[in-house]
Amino acid sequence: MYLRIKLLYLLTSIIFTTITFAQEQSIKKITADNTEYNRKDKIIKFKQNVVIEFKDGKIFCNEAIFDENNKNILCKFNVYAIIISTKDNSMVEIWSNMAKYDSLGMVLEFTENPYVLYKNSDGKQHTHLYAEKILFKENNDKIICVGNVKIKNMQGELSCSYAEYYISNKIVYMNYFEQENSSEKVVFVSKQSSINVEYFTSNKAIFYIDKNKIYLDGKVEIVFKNEHNS
Repeated sequence: MYLRIKLLYLLTSIIFTTITFAQEQSIKKITADNTEYNRKDKIIKFKQNVVIEFKDGKIFCNEAIFDENNKNILCKFNVYAIIISTKDNSMVEIWSNMAKYDSLGMVLEFTENPYVLYKNSDGKQHTHLYAEKILFKENNDKIICVGNVKIKNMQGELSCSYAEYYISNKIVYMNYFEQENSSEKVVFVSKQSSINVEYFTSNKAIFYIDKNKIYLDGKVEIVFKNEHNS
């Protein structure tokens, strides 16, 4: 009798290829090469070529775990997401090794070496935005970057502790808003400065990604290179 019950339970762990969610939920569909359902713990595991479609974009990864109890999805290994702006359909790409999607709060949190990639229309200029944690909330037009934030491109590097990237405007506000009283400075190191400058610092900064322009705000300081070391 025990063996029969156990076999019946195993048979209910059905292998799926596509799972479609109710229309009112933010998640639309999840597909994968291999999918199995643990009925007891109410957990669905997706493996290999996982694609998660939600209201404002898609997530691709090697493995995902959906918890029916709290409606969270944990994405693991080679996570890649496409986020679409709610204002003008601008697209942004995010990479990481781990991401957690809260379908009830509609918040997507990237951790483990996350970064945002922006490509200019000509495809020649790439800007990378790195942070310890990157957050995106659905029905919003901004990406929040927290901890050891760095913006890198061919012109140089900006660093700060907190930044908000507005997708449709292609503008990054550094050390503004919630972190405006932070003691940590914005630091800008230019690779193409025409003057002998080591770096610039300020309390806050605005970076216009599309135009590649920087506005330094509050106690701006310029540190010049030592001629003996230049």
